[in-house]
Amino acid sequence: DHLASAADAWTRQAHTVEDIYGSAQQAIAEPTWHGSAADSAHDRMFSDIVRVRAAMEMLRKAAGIAKNGADLLAGLKRNAIEAISNAERQFFSVSDNLRVTDRMPKVLVGPLLLVRDLARAALEADIRGKALSLAAADEQIASQLKPIATSLREFKTDQPGGAGPGPDGKDPTITGPAGPLALERDDADLYVTIPGTGIMISGDGRNGYPTLNGK
Repeated sequence: DHLASAADAWTRQAHTVEDIYGSAQQAIAEPTWHGSAADSAHDRMFSDIVRVRAAMEMLRKAAGIAKNGADLLAGLKRNAIEAISNAERQFFSVSDNLRVTDRMPKVLVGPLLLVRDLARAALEADIRGKALSLAAADEQIASQLKPIATSLREFKTDQPGGAGPGPDGKDPTITGPAGPLALERDDADLYVTIPGTGIMISGDGRNGYPTLNGK
């Protein structure tokens, strides 16, 4: 669920930033503005848009990984839960550490006891195998998102021809996710200031709602 929410939030954020830059580009292109300042603004806007579009593509790539990862993990989780349910239907118990124990009365002897013990061992191996597949997939998804997060943290528009610091005197940056994904948790936040506007876009993949200037 967390990955699915993050995918939706990142996709919306990419669209929002592109829309804002599109509006800024249209405003700069107004025919009433001419001269060297207009030319400089055109050059800076073009340079910024090229960089921003690259960042937005990274966001969309992260969203795609998160969405596909959510589908994959959901399927693997269903497999693991079904394996546990299968054991319970056969009158076995499964503990939190995935140990399987027999709930049948201890009155079985000889071959019947051996059959139950073999069944218990097979069910435990099946459950643990499916749980390990789920954990491995989660780690793989995290490893795919981590380099994208690193690239977004390093994103800046204050390169030659860029917009430079924002109104608060700080360099505009995109940061997030805040760190590599861990099992069942992440602090996947995005904060980006649109250069020259004072507009802050933020959001948290845990609830899926992007905000503009905190609203």
